[in-house]
Amino acid sequence: MKLQTNKGNLEVKAILFDKDGTLTNIDNLWIEPTEMVIRKILKQHIKEDSAITIEQMLELLGIVRGEIVPNSVIASGTVEDMLDEISNYFPIEKKALYDEVLEDFRQYLLNHPDMIVPIGNVAFLISELKHKGIKVGVVTNDSYIPTKTIFEILKVWHLFDFVATPDEYPAKPVADSLIGASQQLGVPLNEIFYVGDSFLDMAYAKHCGGGIAVLTSGSDVHKMKEQSVLVLDSVEQLLDFVIGE
Repeated sequence: MKLQTNKGNLEVKAILFDKDGTLTNIDNLWIEPTEMVIRKILKQHIKEDSAITIEQMLELLGIVRGEIVPNSVIASGTVEDMLDEISNYFPIEKKALYDEVLEDFRQYLLNHPDMIVPIGNVAFLISELKHKGIKVGVVTNDSYIPTKTIFEILKVWHLFDFVATPDEYPAKPVADSLIGASQQLGVPLNEIFYVGDSFLDMAYAKHCGGGIAVLTSGSDVHKMKEQSVLVLDSVEQLLDFVIGE
């Protein structure tokens, strides 16, 4: 199959997706559980004479006035990134907190499945790509447990040919997960394309055939266009650019 891009029609044998902001709507999903987790952690450390408040810490992580800031730690980073940022201000036990935070997130997702909103018909999109002979995977900076939980709730987990999270590979934009996908799927790197909604995603995609930018999370349109081989308003449009031989 071929992918219509601003560099011409390119051979495509595998398409990997970012999760948050690309396949799932993050406008409301992560705000409440992230605030819950951060407040739980900071409650143990913030004193009356602390140099920073909970609200200021939330802002540093990327939650401002109840909204997630594009390309922030919350929007594009890992749970470890979040804990690293907090540890710059407070003496926390990161290793012990990591599993606790993941379990808190998992329980929230299981208790609030209605908060997991796909962008378009994700099951149809993945199934159609696979029907065209294209391998499909997901590479996210979210951890394995919430990633699996979310896609099981959406009933698409079983459709992925490849899944990469920071539990097995270095986080994006390091290329190790792309190399892993190439080896596992038997597809050359230049025939793998990555779909994402952030600058970090496009930097990651430079290691493969190219980045497909989706403008769903408020990232700078001009910059996203400069860094990608194809720009979509939403992942729902992707099938329009996949053509036969």
